[in-house]
Amino acid sequence: MIYLRKAQSEDIPRILEILEDGRTLLKDDGSPQWQNGDPGLAEIQRDIQRQECYVLMVEQAIAGVTTILTEPDENYQKIYEGSWCKEEPYCTFHRIALAKNYRGKHLSEYLFSNLLTVVALKGFKNVRIDTHRMNQRMQKIVLKQGFEYRGIIMILSDQNDPERLAYELNL
Repeated sequence: MIYLRKAQSEDIPRILEILEDGRTLLKDDGSPQWQNGDPGLAEIQRDIQRQECYVLMVEQAIAGVTTILTEPDENYQKIYEGSWCKEEPYCTFHRIALAKNYRGKHLSEYLFSNLLTVVALKGFKNVRIDTHRMNQRMQKIVLKQGFEYRGIIMILSDQNDPERLAYELNL
């Protein structure tokens, strides 16, 4: 049984473990993304408090994590070398990670399918996501899920390497 549910405070240790798995994978792939310690405890606590953090359940175990932000993202206000397809209300997917023992099982397909169902039920038709240029895995996943490359955004909080590839999907 595979399903998505809202994260709860008691999930935090497992979520942090999964994010660390993701951080290690990114580092091994040569990507500087997440190497400054973010996302961390503060972001996850805030996401859970706002009921924006979701966990992917496989049987009774947490296998993955994602945050769905439904407010406009300041990092998405300016896009370079491209444009957004639609300027209507949008949501964004952030902090996506799968536990290392669940990789290679095509769970990203389940995760994205469930996430798209959640945003559709919330009334959104426009979904955005970004990733680092070195994160080839996520680039392949989002393109496979139907997202289109739209341009480059800058992560305002990343002083070292702020450039991200931005994608958009319209349901």
